[in-house]
Amino acid sequence: MLIRELDFIFDELSHGCWVWFALFTALACISYALRNKEKTLEGIASFMRHPAYGMMLSGLLCVLIFSRLFGMHTLWEGLMLDGYNRLVKNMVEEGTEMFGYILCMLSTIWYLRHRPERSA
Repeated sequence: MLIRELDFIFDELSHGCWVWFALFTALACISYALRNKEKTLEGIASFMRHPAYGMMLSGLLCVLIFSRLFGMHTLWEGLMLDGYNRLVKNMVEEGTEMFGYILCMLSTIWYLRHRPERSA
């Protein structure tokens, strides 16, 4: 999602090339997870048992669902009628997205600072 958010940087190379960086990153992560299945599942299970998991889900919900809903052009045209202002729509959409990303970041910090000790 970070690569997609920073697409303006990748557009300096070539328009739309963020897709290739995102695909490479996704394939590298999936490959690593498949090579280390046991550690991956152990880590996921540990995170899902931690209270930070709920905060992470809330952040992802804000980023992936609510910001898209609040960014719908037709919603804002219906609410503002003749006073439609795209700047207001963008502020709400981007603000909701930022709130979601902040929740994800805080969740990560919370988990990393208070995660259960790993067995050696």
